[in-house]
Amino acid sequence: MDALAVDDIVRRIWAEYAEMPGLSLTVLQGQRLWGLDRSTCVTALELLTTAGFLRKTSAGHYSRASDGRTDVPSLRMARIDSTTPATSLTRKDKTSR
Repeated sequence: MDALAVDDIVRRIWAEYAEMPGLSLTVLQGQRLWGLDRSTCVTALELLTTAGFLRKTSAGHYSRASDGRTDVPSLRMARIDSTTPATSLTRKDKTSR
C-alpha cells in the first residue's frame, strides 16, 4: 500500500475519532468499520497512538487520548493539487483591485 493510501486511511480514522470522542474500538472492530485488513488497521491505529491522538487500553481498545484535543500536528491533514497555480492559492490584497 502506498503512502498516500495510508495517509487517507489515517485521516479517515482520525476523523471518526474526532467526531465521536467516546469511540473505543479493538483492531477487529476497526477492521470491520473501515473495511481494512488487520495489518493496515494496526498500522493506522499505531500511527495515531504514536502521534498522541489515540491511546491503547490494557484490554486492547483504541480511544482518544483526550476529549479536548482533536488536532494531530504530525499528520499531514491537507493536500494541494499540484495543477493549481500558486497565485490562485494566495489571498489577494484589496488594494490590488
